[in-house]
Amino acid sequence: MLTSLLIDELDPQDDERVLDLGAGTGRVAMMLALLAARGCVVGLDVNSGMLALARDKVRASGIDNVRLVRGRAESIPFCDGAFDRACMMVSLHHFRQPAGALSEGRRVLKGAGILVSLDPVLREGVTLEDEKLNKLIEEAFQQAHGPYFRFFSAIQLMGLLSKSGFSVRECQTQSFNFDQRGVQGIPMGPHWLQSHQLLRERGEEELLRRFEEQYFVFREAGEAHQVKGTMTFALIKTVKGQS
Repeated sequence: MLTSLLIDELDPQDDERVLDLGAGTGRVAMMLALLAARGCVVGLDVNSGMLALARDKVRASGIDNVRLVRGRAESIPFCDGAFDRACMMVSLHHFRQPAGALSEGRRVLKGAGILVSLDPVLREGVTLEDEKLNKLIEEAFQQAHGPYFRFFSAIQLMGLLSKSGFSVRECQTQSFNFDQRGVQGIPMGPHWLQSHQLLRERGEEELLRRFEEQYFVFREAGEAHQVKGTMTFALIKTVKGQS
């Protein structure tokens, strides 16, 4: 469902060149390639293992208009104005320098080129306790994803895009509710559980209460956990602004 939302907003045309920043195993790039059948889709990712999987999938599919390139989003190896549209599917929070990646994304887009981003978001920090909770959640995720992982709120994402020279045309948030046994099927489910456990280990009772109100409740139920909660994503459509 999330992928369909992003592709609908990006709306690639038949003969366009499209850039997928943080392409991973190529799933989104392959779907975009079917829509830009006379154009080209480039999937960029820094992870060679992911790209190897993507290349195998592209070969097996017979799709011939996908090009997979290893590189960092902060230093895109293409010339100015090379692409009509670009997207970031749950990837911006992994980049070492999000602002640098957005500036590069803007550079390689044609005039009035479109960029669509979809990312998980935390609630906007209003109080010091909110900010502390967000930092602890981020810390737990960094234990799995490395020190550059970060979360944003929807407002922060729009601000970051605007500062990078994009005009925000639309921002919509999509929340998904879960009530199930085990974390399978919950995006980044094990890391949400790790956040919950970190709060318990540190005795942060007030922050744990807030976490359970705003995100997830985990209750031990035999070998698994009973999980109930909500995860929210921000889908933001932007247009390259004037220099």
